Amino acid sequence: MIKLNTNLLSPFLRPGDYKLIAPQVRAVQQQLLARTCKGRKMLGWLDLPVRQTDQEIKKILDAAGHLAAKAPYLVIVGIGGSYLGGCSAIEFLQPEWEPRENRPTILFFGHHLSSAYSTELLKFLQDQDYCVCVISKSGSTVETGIAFRLLRRQMAKKYSAKEMRDRVLIITEPGDGSLRRFAETEHYTHQLDHPEDVGGRFSVLSTVGLLPMAVSGIDIHEVLQGAAAMRSICMKQTDLKTNIGLRYAAGRYLLYRKGRFIENLSLFDSSLQMIGEWWRQLFGESEGKNRRGVFPSTTMMTTDLHSMGQYLQQGRRMLFETFLRVQNQPDRLVVGKSPKNADNLNFLAGNRMERINRTAWEATALAHHEGGVPNMTVTIDRRSPDCLGRLFYLFEFSVAISGLLLRVNPFDQPGVQEYKNNMFAMLGDPKYAHLKAQVKKKLKKLYG
Repeated sequence: MIKLNTNLLSPFLRPGDYKLIAPQVRAVQQQLLARTCKGRKMLGWLDLPVRQTDQEIKKILDAAGHLAAKAPYLVIVGIGGSYLGGCSAIEFLQPEWEPRENRPTILFFGHHLSSAYSTELLKFLQDQDYCVCVISKSGSTVETGIAFRLLRRQMAKKYSAKEMRDRVLIITEPGDGSLRRFAETEHYTHQLDHPEDVGGRFSVLSTVGLLPMAVSGIDIHEVLQGAAAMRSICMKQTDLKTNIGLRYAAGRYLLYRKGRFIENLSLFDSSLQMIGEWWRQLFGESEGKNRRGVFPSTTMMTTDLHSMGQYLQQGRRMLFETFLRVQNQPDRLVVGKSPKNADNLNFLAGNRMERINRTAWEATALAHHEGGVPNMTVTIDRRSPDCLGRLFYLFEFSVAISGLLLRVNPFDQPGVQEYKNNMFAMLGDPKYAHLKAQVKKKLKKLYG
């Protein structure tokens, strides 16, 4: 179960505010479901929880089983939506310190351009037995391509050509993309499809996210069942009081119209950190267009109460806050009593750790509300595949609604090409040669 509590949006928002925009929200919902909205060609994510056949799921499970049995390490190569969903699911559901019996350790590569990280990872892998899963929708992503080149060069020194091909799984779009052409030319037999009608940041419930989950031992059937349950709520219910996806989107949109341009997602459990990163990409790329959109930021609580807490309490009132927490956590740790009470914390003796964390959330939500920060709370019932599937679908549906309310296309990302034009021109891509002199001149003027 996933619950949304919006009590602390009052008095910043009033019941009448929701009533005024309810017809607009329902109209956008109907456009989305009728596939008549902006970006209609990229709406495959809407049906991912129910459209994937048993045969398609079996292919994912078979590929995951092959990789898990082959080596103790799996390197997943990808960036953005190609790695964030799977990475966040593994962090959320897998105990951090427990060994995973008969499951490989999953490492990530190609999610940035750090030469130090790349060098250290490749050095570590020199003496390890490993497989590789390359995930790229287009097949031409710079970070992914470089990482795959580096891995192929190293693998060629460790394994025969046949053995190397048996250790590589490629997930990319069907058709004539660059990675697909490469896979066919080099005879890589282990291939899965990235859905053509699903953008990278909406791909967590497709092969892209399900394969890493399956390799780590997560029940992907249960993930999809949870997502399907949330899909039913979001698609069939039109009342903002009962449709959690519509209510979250409507609240965000109303706050945006009142000058709250930043949403801070406050994460009240360490297992939620990568979900926060996934959420940040999903909302940032979907809404940030045409000089519009809520800026998504995240804080890890209670850690960031000791860094960002001051700003959240007394800084500029241009933000609102969404708390994300898990209700039912292991509750075995009890704070003991100290004979000398040197830290003056004996008032906590006998309290369970989870109760203290829950109280910290309640106290923070109240303090920030009284400090002028409207906030709401999304509560996940427990760390389970079902709840995770529900959460993924909730956020995907909500950002689609809020993006359409902002009158932008939530399913494209035209702005990301701008830095690439400059970068490729400077690095010598022939297709951008006409821009090189112009970019160099601008940089010289800026930096000397």
